[in-house]
Amino acid sequence: MKLDDAVDYYSQAIVLLKEFDSTNHLQIATIFYLIGTTLNEQGSFDRAIEYLEQCLKIREASLSPGESDIMLILSCLSETHQARNQYQIALAYEMKLFLIREKSLPPNHENIAQSFSNIGKCYEHINQFKMALEYYKPALFIYVQHPLSSIEQGTMENNIHRLSTILNNLGIQ
Repeated sequence: MKLDDAVDYYSQAIVLLKEFDSTNHLQIATIFYLIGTTLNEQGSFDRAIEYLEQCLKIREASLSPGESDIMLILSCLSETHQARNQYQIALAYEMKLFLIREKSLPPNHENIAQSFSNIGKCYEHINQFKMALEYYKPALFIYVQHPLSSIEQGTMENNIHRLSTILNNLGIQ
């Protein structure tokens, strides 16, 4: 019930902002983001996506592509679509996020590995196991370079082994 109240209060804040300061688009985008993430928590994924996409549209018009806010929104949209089993759409957001990270971060950064991992996960869920492996392998390569990423490293090793076994059983190399 408290999440419902939060959505109501955020909605009221948008009305007030539009009425008294219609030029503050970034503030409105922030509230759209808060509503979207709250709705996501409630499992109202369709409505969450609407608000997150509105937020993204404003942020993309106002900020440069490498801004962390844009990357966060893309990640939230991907997660929300994954929660709805819409892995093809999630993959598009993950690819967009990866391209931004690739331009703004060093090649061995853990967030690059996270992008590789998330893209691989999307491919795995749409049964494109060979493509998933193509992304899990560089994720593992980066995670090995970061001693604090042992959990992620183990996950990638397990994913690679599991998918290699599946592909081997299917006679695909």
